[in-house]
Amino acid sequence: MYGTVTVAETGAQWVPTVLCRRWLQSALLQRLDPNRIPGFRLLVEVVLKGRFIWSAEDPGLFLDGEAFGRPRRTEVALSLPSGDGRRGGDFETWFWLVQDPPPLPPPPNPVIPTPVLPNPVLTNPVILNPILGQPVRPLGPGLAPEADEEPAAPAPAGSAGAQRLTDVKGIGRARAALLAGKGINTPADLAAAEPARVAEILGIPEETARTLVEGAKGTPG
Repeated sequence: MYGTVTVAETGAQWVPTVLCRRWLQSALLQRLDPNRIPGFRLLVEVVLKGRFIWSAEDPGLFLDGEAFGRPRRTEVALSLPSGDGRRGGDFETWFWLVQDPPPLPPPPNPVIPTPVLPNPVLTNPVILNPILGQPVRPLGPGLAPEADEEPAAPAPAGSAGAQRLTDVKGIGRARAALLAGKGINTPADLAAAEPARVAEILGIPEETARTLVEGAKGTPG
């Protein structure tokens, strides 16, 4: 395999060329280990030819590279320094070649918690009129009509004797329809009704219902 060898004192370093490194990574190892099996490695032998390596100070002094093995636990180590007293011996050793570890996956996207909103509380709930099918908002203690409640139509001229529930302050068409569905059709019927029953029919506080009943009693006959 092509590479560059540098020597420093008693050590030598071999660095593969760009083409050799590319061949090792993209051709050899991928062909032998295409699935990147964990723990896969390739045993590579290194041989230094002692007959072609000599001292820079004395060209007649050649490498005595013969190294002998010795047991070390479950492996075979080398007895160093090398040499058997004869010049030109080859130095042999081995090393394991492994693939570069695969790149780490990108970090997952951060999970942004969804804010939990509290359930809305209706301070003035909408009640569906079962007769007219229109939304009706119960009036508060001040008996002020809401924006979506139709005001009572004025009584036509000459009909002062005809009493309607809408003549009572605080009773619009929607409330009049609810009361009529329970048999309360005139201000006199409302004046005779119990405030608790009126409050239950209209879905309003009993104090507000009592005000309506008192208002019906004052309605001119």
